[in-house]
Amino acid sequence: MAIRIPTIDAARCSGCGRCIAACHLRLFAFETHEWKKTSVLHDSERCSGCGKCAANCAIDAITMGQKPVSANPLPVEPASPPAGRFIPV
Repeated sequence: MAIRIPTIDAARCSGCGRCIAACHLRLFAFETHEWKKTSVLHDSERCSGCGKCAANCAIDAITMGQKPVSANPLPVEPASPPAGRFIPV
């Protein structure tokens, strides 16, 4: 299973800020590289993959790619003990 994650093409980004305004988690910010203002995703781990940033990009500088999920997920423990066993009080 993979999570959608935005990728910004810095060469295409115009620095308009529409993606920054669209992100409800406030994960984007402006950075300046070689005298050009571009948008940068600062916290990809918190990104929900909603795609609002890409949908609001007027020049299609943002694409939604796939971010692989860890091959070793955290173990999941059962919510209740096996049948016939009681939890001491």
